[in-house]
Amino acid sequence: MAGKLLEIKRKIVNVQKIGQITKAMEMVARVKFKRLMQKATQARPYFDALSHLLANHAGGTEFSHPLLVAGDPHRVAILILTSDRGMCGSFNSMLFKKIAPLLEQHEGDTIFIYCVGRKGIKQYKTRGYNVHKSMMGIWARLAFTHAEEIADDLETLWTQERLGKVYLAWNQFQSGGKSAATVVQLLPMSGPEAEADSSGFHDWYIYEPDAKSILGFLLPRYLRQVLYQSLIESTTAEEKSRMEAMNRATSETKKMAEELTLEANRVRQTAITLELADIVGGAEGLSE
Repeated sequence: MAGKLLEIKRKIVNVQKIGQITKAMEMVARVKFKRLMQKATQARPYFDALSHLLANHAGGTEFSHPLLVAGDPHRVAILILTSDRGMCGSFNSMLFKKIAPLLEQHEGDTIFIYCVGRKGIKQYKTRGYNVHKSMMGIWARLAFTHAEEIADDLETLWTQERLGKVYLAWNQFQSGGKSAATVVQLLPMSGPEAEADSSGFHDWYIYEPDAKSILGFLLPRYLRQVLYQSLIESTTAEEKSRMEAMNRATSETKKMAEELTLEANRVRQTAITLELADIVGGAEGLSE
């Protein structure tokens, strides 16, 4: 009985130590989440302004650009943004589940997978997919240069392989602290949706040197900004998911410690009862 009680006490100590670790990880994730939220907020105005500009002026100008011209519809690429580390709940698994129908849709086609994050690389390499390009270790030092590097790689792949479509798959961070696994078509670019404006406001713009040159410069810039915004949203959603996962883990450790404490009390009470029974039995034997 004493041995069992000591074993339960050791379990309680171990569970409490795990709870301390998960609590610390939750606090670290919370700090990172707040910092990334600020970063995402700072990047949003430029992205919105660029989207507004293209939406209201690209539609009124006829010009061609390599990013607007699709190639072979049976040759596609998928850019997948995942985490490098685990312990972030269903952050990666929900994204993989969202991508699965797209892979089924292009079964038999040539698929180039571009993975950002260790978890995505492992997921698709072990399943025999063509991981054409990969990138790891960028989340802690995320910068716009990473979006530029990815965009350069995608543009090269787009033109050299004559791809029909390029998809972007990531966890989109939404207002209210929620995130959703999302898959969208990235190329050929269609640009942002034009806003309803019957005033002909864009006719007041004077382009120098000309509209085609300016919009031809802005399209690649817009692609890079879309990628940068997606990278920020992905890592923000990751830290939010990790924060919630560690919070749940901490709550579970507390619950387990309470249950083990109750079990220890029951064992101790049983041992005391048995000792009392032995004492009473011994006393009765002596009195006889």
